[in-house]
Formats: sequence, structure tokens, C-alpha cells
Amino acid sequence: MIRKQEIGVYSPMIQVTKAKDPLGFYALVISFDCDPKRKDSLILAVREELHKLQKEGVIQEELDKFISEESRKYELQAKSNQFWLSYLKGQWDKKESLDQFLKYPHLLKTIHLKEINKYCHS
Repeated sequence: MIRKQEIGVYSPMIQVTKAKDPLGFYALVISFDCDPKRKDSLILAVREELHKLQKEGVIQEELDKFISEESRKYELQAKSNQFWLSYLKGQWDKKESLDQFLKYPHLLKTIHLKEINKYCHS
């Protein structure tokens, strides 16, 4: 939403990073390119959007868009030898099941707005 609402922000990205070893953790990283003069106002806008998300939750339109984009990304990745090489090596190194990626389309279909919003309000 920041990209639509704010002028002068480019390439906004939200990324979730997680790791099992050596200590289990996750991090949410929000980044964007912008005019340095707009930095503070854009950081404030991101904080306001996160507060709104926590207070009001996700709307169905946003969830549908996420699922659509993830499905498209899945299709593209599945055609890439480089993706498979990296994925299989990562799964092997972590001693995790090699077929998790194949289950992703089904997992996307099981996402429900009510469940997502339960986590937004916690």
C-alpha cells in the first residue's frame, strides 16, 4: 500500500527470514529505495501501515492478491534449474524433506482470512 499512497518510494519489499540453526529465529525486513529527504516520512508511513494491519487485519482483496502472486512465483521457480539446484541443496543441508516445495500450491489454497487475522491481532 505504501507504493500506491506515497510518492517517491521505489521498490518496496517485505521479506521474512527464518532460521533453525544455530538458534531458531525469524525476522521481518521492510526495505525500499527513496529520496533521502523523504526517509523519515516514509518510515512513519510504514509504521502506520503496520499499526493499521495489527488493528484492522488483512482484507480479502490483499490476501487474494498475495495468493495469486505467490502462485505465479511458484510457477516461474518450478521452471528454473537454478532454483531447483539451490532448493535441493538447501533442503539436503538442513536435512529437511525434499518435497516441501511441491506442497506449496496446496498450502496456498488452505490460507483463510480468519486465521491470518487471528495472528494480526495477537
